[in-house]
Amino acid sequence: MATMKITASGQISLPADVRQRWEVKRVRLIDRGDHVEVHPLPDRVVASTVGAFASKPKHHAKSRRKRKS
Repeated sequence: MATMKITASGQISLPADVRQRWEVKRVRLIDRGDHVEVHPLPDRVVASTVGAFASKPKHHAKSRRKRKS
């Protein structure tokens, strides 16, 4: 756990080890009323979500009809 100072302009600094581990330049702050959560925000949001909502391929049963030659 790290203690961080808030500047007069309202800024805080994340510790270097956290910034290096997350490898991001932006974070999302979520105000929970009695505390704030800090979540890493990917630099390339679109690229990081590619495939996240892709549907799984459906396995089709082989057709039981015989082809006419």
